[in-house]
Amino acid sequence: MNQLPIMFFQVAATAIPTLLIAVAIGIKHGDTYAGYYERVQGRIRYLYPSLTVAMGLVVALGEFAALRAIARGSGNHLEAEMVWGAIHICLLLIVIELLEPFGKTMKRPQHKLLLMSICVLWMVTAIYVALIIYGIVPL
Repeated sequence: MNQLPIMFFQVAATAIPTLLIAVAIGIKHGDTYAGYYERVQGRIRYLYPSLTVAMGLVVALGEFAALRAIARGSGNHLEAEMVWGAIHICLLLIVIELLEPFGKTMKRPQHKLLLMSICVLWMVTAIYVALIIYGIVPL
């Protein structure tokens, strides 16, 4: 695999904790997730906590990948994808926190549509970045 610039990993190693602090502050100020799990009913009730744990693991793995690349002095494409995934999830959570007050004023179907469109846009962007990292799509 080709070697990527170490500066990318140095910036990511400092950006991921900063973004996590921004997410934590956003969650603390609002009650977005405080009573959310109690309101959800049915089978989907177990999906949200597992997604939360999965997002936490991706962010932790991204931070460790950045630190590993810094310690080695070079990084590869897999580490770059893990770092980008961590940054991308943090940014997704910040966007959801910013749009949640607007979502609370909407009707339930419109609010679901807003969240689903954000998630779909997030997935499309993640795929696009993966294609850029592997050189399939030029930057």
